[in-house]
Amino acid sequence: ARYVQAIAEAIQYAHQHGILHRDLKPSNVLLDEFEQPRVTDFGLAKRIEGGSELTASGTVVGTPSYMPPEQAAAERGAIGPASDVYSLGAVLYELVTGRPPFVEGDVLYHHIYTDAASPRERNPQIPVWLDAIILRTMMKDRTKRFPSVTALLQELDRCLASHRGTGARADR
Repeated sequence: ARYVQAIAEAIQYAHQHGILHRDLKPSNVLLDEFEQPRVTDFGLAKRIEGGSELTASGTVVGTPSYMPPEQAAAERGAIGPASDVYSLGAVLYELVTGRPPFVEGDVLYHHIYTDAASPRERNPQIPVWLDAIILRTMMKDRTKRFPSVTALLQELDRCLASHRGTGARADR
């Protein structure tokens, strides 16, 4: 969760400057000498509003295993900050379960039409609150996701602070 917090801060900064990443995945995050994550490869990035379109209409771009439904379906006008929120959730999903949300069959189809299994089903040691955060970031309906990376960060901060403050076990 702390790694994704740092990644989300970088994406929040990009969003504040009008840029969508559109290809968030573990291989686009490097750890520096202090084990701080650094987001790389903005090759598929685009302006949130008013920028030139870098890809042709109806073209699917990005990495299927981490792609939000609207991007997998090539709904170009629907891609926005909530799309990067979904991809952050898919990255976090892999960090806590050891695998991407979908690995079998038509991965793009699954990102569009199939809900991912609960991370706790794959790893029961995942705290309930973290499971809920991941599942919310990966909602098919982008209006049900965190409305922004800022909102995701606020929820992560709240849950991590509450968890640290109580001395509670990770599943509370």
